[in-house]
Amino acid sequence: MEGVGRVCDHPACDEAGEFRAPPLEGAGPHDGPPRFRYFCLEHVRAFNAGYNYFDGMTADEIHQAQRPMAGWESETRAFSRTR
Repeated sequence: MEGVGRVCDHPACDEAGEFRAPPLEGAGPHDGPPRFRYFCLEHVRAFNAGYNYFDGMTADEIHQAQRPMAGWESETRAFSRTR
């Protein structure tokens, strides 16, 4: 179970950090997965209230991210039987 045994990443909070939040921009190793932050319920709610996924994106980047088929343009090969 994620977040078990973690303390909230908010400064001066000793509550359990049970809820994962996106990492700080540029945080974590460049050759591995990002280091997520973990918050208690109170602080993850505060974080979510101020979080903007599109912050720093251009209008075109926002449009591309919001398209219904975003990510599905990749060509795929049909599966076939081999004998």
